[in-house]
Amino acid sequence: MSILMLTLVPALAFSVEGPSFGSKGDANTYARSAKDHELKGRVIRRYRDGQGWEYVVRFDAQDEKEARAFATTLTRELA
Repeated sequence: MSILMLTLVPALAFSVEGPSFGSKGDANTYARSAKDHELKGRVIRRYRDGQGWEYVVRFDAQDEKEARAFATTLTRELA
């Protein structure tokens, strides 16, 4: 008899993305800069048809208010 454990985690409904970068290293540098402003992001890779791979930093938020605060910090502090 096997037992299956399932943990339900609510999905984050909002996320904010920084600008796109051509290299993962540049995206990681941006993520480190954001961390200095207490924003924790993760680098994701995305394929753009005809352009190739690009890297962006995604910041997941709990709600719209938090997402707006992230966006404000990103545009004011890291632009």
